[in-house]
Amino acid sequence: MKLGRFWTLAVTAALVVVWGCSSIRRGGDEFAVVKGIVKVKGKPLEGGGMLTYVTQLGPIKAAGPEVSVQQDGKYEGQARVGKNYVTLHPRPVRNKVAKVDEELTVEVKSGENVQDLEFNH
Repeated sequence: MKLGRFWTLAVTAALVVVWGCSSIRRGGDEFAVVKGIVKVKGKPLEGGGMLTYVTQLGPIKAAGPEVSVQQDGKYEGQARVGKNYVTLHPRPVRNKVAKVDEELTVEVKSGENVQDLEFNH
């Protein structure tokens, strides 16, 4: 009888862990539109690039889709709703590789989010 009770508790504990971890992932599955202009040192990013949005989901950081930045610095894409860490990966312009060692923190809300992103480095 005690062995049966042990297995019941073990299976229940395993189900709670699996269900709890999957609910963290599900909670971060809502995406919203993000758009605006990427600026570096006050000027629109020249040459375009990519933005990476990473969302904090409880103790886990989850990468979202990359967002393309156009030649004139404008961007539009989707990111997870919640607190996001955004990094910029600029394209080389005139054989110069721009390096941006900066991460911005932005809050993405349901619906459309219009926000210019200002990188200073």
